[in-house]
Order: sequence, then structure tokens, then C-alpha cells
Amino acid sequence: MLSMFAASLIWPSAALAHAPTNAHIRFKVPSTIRPFDPSSTSTTAPVVITWTRGSSKTGAACCQSKVYDNGTLLGHTAASMFPATIHVGGYQIGPYTIDSFDAHGAFVGSALADPFWANDFEDAYINDHGADCNSASGFSGSWSEVMNPGNEGGSSCASTNAGDSFVFQSGIANAWVTTTGPTEGSAKVYIDGVYVQTVSTYSPTAHYRRIVWQRRFGSLGGHTITIVNVGTHGHPRLDVDADLFLSVD
Repeated sequence: MLSMFAASLIWPSAALAHAPTNAHIRFKVPSTIRPFDPSSTSTTAPVVITWTRGSSKTGAACCQSKVYDNGTLLGHTAASMFPATIHVGGYQIGPYTIDSFDAHGAFVGSALADPFWANDFEDAYINDHGADCNSASGFSGSWSEVMNPGNEGGSSCASTNAGDSFVFQSGIANAWVTTTGPTEGSAKVYIDGVYVQTVSTYSPTAHYRRIVWQRRFGSLGGHTITIVNVGTHGHPRLDVDADLFLSVD
């Protein structure tokens, strides 16, 4: 009888929590980037780091994570996303590391955001298409240069005609930076010639250097992104900060 009672006092096994996976960097929409700094040839842009939380078959799910940028602690979170700011323009960023802990506070594993490149670093850069609003810079239709100190480089390329377009080549994480305001309209976005989304650049007040659209691909380059002016009735204008299509590779 004693042996049977002792056998019944077996403690539950330790929780089998799983490490986080699938960590990625995406530009934040909507957000505003800082003006380009000519002395450092860079700017900063808001991003969101996302990952898949660890799990446990026995109830001790991964509940707390620490996020690091190249070894520097950025903060703690119980969510599966974390806002950050990256340098863009000739900088190597990261690696961003997510260390996760289960409900008992025990370390269960790490994930690297986009770990598939050399040394786990990534280049964040500006696709510089120049200030010329012509076909050589990717523009098609009736675009004209508009001077404004709020824009990167002091100017943008503006269109008021439906069908006017701008084309650029993708990186892995991509962002379209433009002006929003009361005279701004909508644009259709195409990837490799296939329509994916209509983006509104209207806002009651003017905002410059705004990230209004982002898309992440699973591989480096190879995609053509086209921005087409819809010609919105009453506010048909569309601005393109031609120097500021951001990419992370």
C-alpha cells in the first residue's frame, strides 16, 4: 500500500516552453522619418520588430521577452512586437535579438530578426532616385519638381494627373516616403504589375517625410514596385520624395 501511495506522488514534469521564431523588421506605417543628415549621410526611421511567441504544451507559455540591438537592451515586452528606430543610409543595423522567458521566469531561447545575412547584420539604406522628375529617375507622366524645405533635399516630384506613375526596385523591407496633406490624394500600388493596395496620402494638415506604405519580401530584390496616381476628385495631387524610398537588405 505504501509503495502504491508513493508512486502516486509524482510531480508534474517541468514546463516545455518553446523559443520565439520568425523575427522580422518592418517599417512602421504611418510614421515620420527624420530629415536626412548630410554630415552622417543618414536619417532615422521607425520600425516594428515582430516575432512568433514561444509556446508550451503544458501551460507555461512564453510570456516575457527582452529585445536587444547588437547587445544593447532596448526593453521588455509581453507582446510579440516591439517598436524601434533604425539608422538609414550606409549604416549596418542590428542584429536584433529577442530573448524569451516562460511563465516561471526561465530562459527558453532566442530569435534573431532576419538572421539570414552575413554576420546577422543588415544594411538599411535610401534608394536615391535623384531630384529629376523624369523617366530616367523612374517617373512616367506629367511630374514636376516642387520646392519645399519640409521635403528631403528641399523638393519633391508632384503629379495631379490620374495614371502618372513612379517605379522602383525592391529590397527586403521597403517603405514609401511621401507628403500627406489636404491637397493630397490616393495612389494605387502594384507589385510586379499586380495591384495590391490603394494608399491615401490625404490628411487635414500637411506632414512631410511620412511613411505611408511598407512591404516586406522573403528575399532580396527581384520585385518592381509601382506607385500610380489615382487622380482623386477635389484633391488629385500626389507627391513623391524621390530620394526616400527606404530599404533594408
